Amino acid sequence: LALLTRGSKQERLRLIFEVWDKDNNGELDARELATLARSAARRAAGNPGPSGDDASSPRAVAGADEDMEWAEFADILVAMLDADGDGAVSQEDFAAACVREPA
Repeated sequence: LALLTRGSKQERLRLIFEVWDKDNNGELDARELATLARSAARRAAGNPGPSGDDASSPRAVAGADEDMEWAEFADILVAMLDADGDGAVSQEDFAAACVREPA
């Protein structure tokens, strides 16, 4: 907790990355990003569990076409965040994207 409140921006980003990197391989892949995006959409809709409502669909989050699947949405996220083009989001890619596009 101290790292989140007193750590540097880079330390906080590293911690967030490590939490999201479920398989601890040092990269965020499309599967991890799909899980993260789905979970964030559900929370934003006020429904943290599985849901069939539109608020937890990728089109509700990104304004995408009806037939867009979470896997496709995650592929778009990887393409946006993958600065070096290797098909995965490294910790460096993630930090650079967060600095470029702060929330």
